[in-house]
Amino acid sequence: MHKKKGFTLIELILVLSILVILAWMWTRWLSTLEAERAYSESCTNAVYSDLADWVYYAMTSRVLSNDVSPDYYILEMDGTWYNLRYWTWDSTNYSTSWTLYLSRHVEDFMYCRQSRTYHNVMSGNFKKIRMLPSLIPEWDKSWFKIYSDKEDGTRCKIQEKDNVTNKTNYLCVTWAITMNFCPITDIESFCVEFWQIFFDARTWMVKKRLCKVFDKEHGGKKCKERSTWR
Repeated sequence: MHKKKGFTLIELILVLSILVILAWMWTRWLSTLEAERAYSESCTNAVYSDLADWVYYAMTSRVLSNDVSPDYYILEMDGTWYNLRYWTWDSTNYSTSWTLYLSRHVEDFMYCRQSRTYHNVMSGNFKKIRMLPSLIPEWDKSWFKIYSDKEDGTRCKIQEKDNVTNKTNYLCVTWAITMNFCPITDIESFCVEFWQIFFDARTWMVKKRLCKVFDKEHGGKKCKERSTWR
């Protein structure tokens, strides 16, 4: 008869040590992932705060510094930069002037570049959003207009001449700035779409939307379904 051989004390200690190390690595990975997601949300909140405030200024006809009352409030996108401008008309001298209120790059915010392995990349390809102050008479029925250089299906189809720039562009019903969570390598295929800052010209709204469901066909990195309100 053969005697049953069990685990020796050394073997048990070795197995337990391996399990402890694996558990520690798993916990650290989860905590790092949660930290990265927190950085991504904080970055989105910082950008959203600027843009939502600008929309609010237009909705309430906010008087800016030096008692300036803009005739138009403008939000322009330029790659990963966004510019807040305003346009004024001097009826005395019959002249117009453009003034830059704020210009920022997404990584101007600490949380957008906080991580050593990931950072936030902002993408928004619409040309600009033009907003009339809310107290303007109703000669222009839509005070919130989104412009694009290109036709985009049903979202950007109608052409309209911009009275400010005197150029013809496509009008968009909705558009969004996507906040992508990317490795430092900047390889786009590795980026994950987390947050979106969504603009709606029909309801004069700007809001944040979090990705709830990712599309498996695109490696789980492209968003398939977003939250409706945040």
